[in-house]
Amino acid sequence: MLGEVASLCKEAIRFFRTHEKWKYQFLPAFEFNKSRGLEAYDKLFGPILAEPIENFLKESGCVPTWDGGWAKPDETICLAESLRASNDLIRIGILREDEIATIAGGTSDLKLVHPDVKERYAHPFKKVDRQDLLGNDRFLEDKSRQPNAPAWFRALYLWLAKNPVHYQSGRSHSVRGYHEFKFVLTSERSVLNGSEVWLPDVSPTDPAVKGLADTLQKSRNILHPDILAGAKDEEEAKILRGFLTSCVGVQVLDGRTVLKLSFGQEIGMKAVGYIRVSTEEQAREGISLENQRTKIQAYCSLNDLDLIEILEDAGRSGKDLNRDGIRRVIDLVRGREIDAVIVYKLDRLSRRVKDTLTILDAVDKKNIAFHSIMEKIDTKSAMGRFFLNIMASMSQWERDTIGERTRDALRLKILKNERAGQIPYGWKLAEDGKTLVENSLEQRAISLVVKLSAKGYSLRAICRELDKEGYKPIGKRWHPKTVSSILKKAA
Repeated sequence: MLGEVASLCKEAIRFFRTHEKWKYQFLPAFEFNKSRGLEAYDKLFGPILAEPIENFLKESGCVPTWDGGWAKPDETICLAESLRASNDLIRIGILREDEIATIAGGTSDLKLVHPDVKERYAHPFKKVDRQDLLGNDRFLEDKSRQPNAPAWFRALYLWLAKNPVHYQSGRSHSVRGYHEFKFVLTSERSVLNGSEVWLPDVSPTDPAVKGLADTLQKSRNILHPDILAGAKDEEEAKILRGFLTSCVGVQVLDGRTVLKLSFGQEIGMKAVGYIRVSTEEQAREGISLENQRTKIQAYCSLNDLDLIEILEDAGRSGKDLNRDGIRRVIDLVRGREIDAVIVYKLDRLSRRVKDTLTILDAVDKKNIAFHSIMEKIDTKSAMGRFFLNIMASMSQWERDTIGERTRDALRLKILKNERAGQIPYGWKLAEDGKTLVENSLEQRAISLVVKLSAKGYSLRAICRELDKEGYKPIGKRWHPKTVSSILKKAA
């Protein structure tokens, strides 16, 4: 009877392939919950029903592709972008349909899954997205040497700007940046990180400053002029400029920056202040928001700094960076919209040395000054830079010391066969809640991983076999990194 059911399922699959609607949605209907270890499954339902159907799906072209064809599941790749972003990627000519799998996926024998296809939970498609495209250095370098390079890169920047990726940071929502990728086209037709590239913005009405700017440009990487010059209108140029400076980190070479780089002058520096208070006790200790605000205003007036804004986090702890005010400061720094950051006291940034150094590192990379009034820190001075180096050394010492203590404690627990953090795969807690004992089912999975690896199976192939055999994954699904970790521990 089960054999007949399996045959009927295969007939249903053949029918679904011809249906205009169900051909995109039928795959999840053939998902099986595998009960390995139960006699009924091991001897009956598994070999007679589940396995034949899964093999049929695996060996037949059951996945609709973007080009209107069909492909085997292992020969497909899915573009993990919104439908609008996916269509725009092709429509504006950044990539052709037949290029996406090769360029973003890294191999030429894959077919792009149709965006309407519903995948199976236990057998997800390999996915690629914009990060795979931006991380393909060879492809981007090839594009930079083509005659239409400025137009192509302009289209890429507009696509990223108009199809942003949002993420939540604490209570606020932020737009993903691309500071780590080398995809900014320079006037020399090289592709670099945004922080290495400058965007000239000097008024031609000041010939002296214009002459200095021209001299500086000869020793710096300049954004290809046709990127902005080729924009269809002022609005598009504004979008490009905003995206490149805020989300990519391209630095603006304006009159103020030219004077600062040429003479070390900080005339009319745009400064932003940051203030924070977390408890009523702090207010009584003399560091209320109002007191911090007054001190910063007086400091900027005394030092000829143009204080354009004071950002605050009222009633917020400094234990992390999930604060609206400090996130705004970081965004201004990354977009190089300011020349200096002013705080009343260093711990107003964060109570964690690691977070403080993260902020100061971003400030330093953008050539932005940092001032802390109480500690008398000015990073534009030799003493200020010396202080930051000491802080960095102390932070590294603290991390190393904590790491040594943690490793020693974990080694002792492992020697006693006790739980040391997360329970490792293949083990479970004994009744005493402390000692580890073997998990027989997971140990069988480990043995299978080792056996398949010895036979030459790839990490992804081992993942598929584990799914096929019904072993419960660590997390939502089996991943090559997980299999690699199991192999390393087994060795």
